[in-house]
Amino acid sequence: AGVKEIQIDEPHLSAQEPLTAKAVEAINRIFSGIKARRWVAVYFQDVSKILQALGKLRADVLALDLVSAREKNPQLLAKVAEWLRGGGWRGEVALGLVDARNTKLESASDLKRRLDDAAKFVPAERLAISPQCGFGTTVGGAPMSEDDQKRKLELVGKVAREVWA
Repeated sequence: AGVKEIQIDEPHLSAQEPLTAKAVEAINRIFSGIKARRWVAVYFQDVSKILQALGKLRADVLALDLVSAREKNPQLLAKVAEWLRGGGWRGEVALGLVDARNTKLESASDLKRRLDDAAKFVPAERLAISPQCGFGTTVGGAPMSEDDQKRKLELVGKVAREVWA
């Protein structure tokens, strides 16, 4: 028995040394001896500046915000793809492609295309799709009702079943 998954959300992982190295060290210490599948979710920032540090995490899954971070750096997807292609991360990657701050529903075909693009650099069995972060109510975006959140999660499930069925 016991917990099967454990996730650390780290929205403020800094791109300033030595803070980045210390944060990675702390996360690795927290995960030490844990047998559950270990996740680290990084969001609200341009991770391109900390990719090398993220590669040192002792986690099984790295969840990346590819919505709000891409707003700050339009080249983010290309940089992450290059990093993944170069073997910078060997675990699973959860691609935060669904905007959890906006009620507008994404196109399933667009999400599948982006997953197909990612599968050119990472085997599909190491990929996952997710919202870019937890659902907000009003902070940083449109209010999200429970129905809005449900529609977004249903879309994630639909796309995942179609891609990995």
